[in-house]
Amino acid sequence: MLLLTASINSRYLPIAYVSASRLPRTWGLRALLAHMLGDEAYATESEQDSWASLAVIRATLFLTWVVAGVAGAVIGNLIPETWLAADLNLGFPASVVLMFLSASQLRSRLPQLSVSKVRLLLAVALCTLITVALIMLLGPLYFWIPSVLLATFVLARVRS
Repeated sequence: MLLLTASINSRYLPIAYVSASRLPRTWGLRALLAHMLGDEAYATESEQDSWASLAVIRATLFLTWVVAGVAGAVIGNLIPETWLAADLNLGFPASVVLMFLSASQLRSRLPQLSVSKVRLLLAVALCTLITVALIMLLGPLYFWIPSVLLATFVLARVRS
């Protein structure tokens, strides 16, 4: 379980790498903003955002997660067990929101395609192909670590 959890969360390696240059230089603020990095923050932020904008975005999302978690724990106790079926997927609405945010980020950035962004887009397509190939080769459990390492390598080469 520990290996699976670590491999799933290793997706933050390339996300943190890409967004680290926009963080403040002060150690404490940098650590705090890095701690609040999440999928939603990464999907919402843009390359032109200042570190103050990142702080607002990440703090808002982080506090929303905390408040929603507490509210969910309280409200969850009020839901009758007969309403919760074994095949009910409560995570689906969150996935739809993340897909919408990602699509809106792509829509806002596509008109600004330059040569470097086309290279980055092709690198992302290559990372996707590598990931699919590793899923087919290693299976859905063991593809995480090699695919994240290879994606980090490919994306780092494109950015340099």
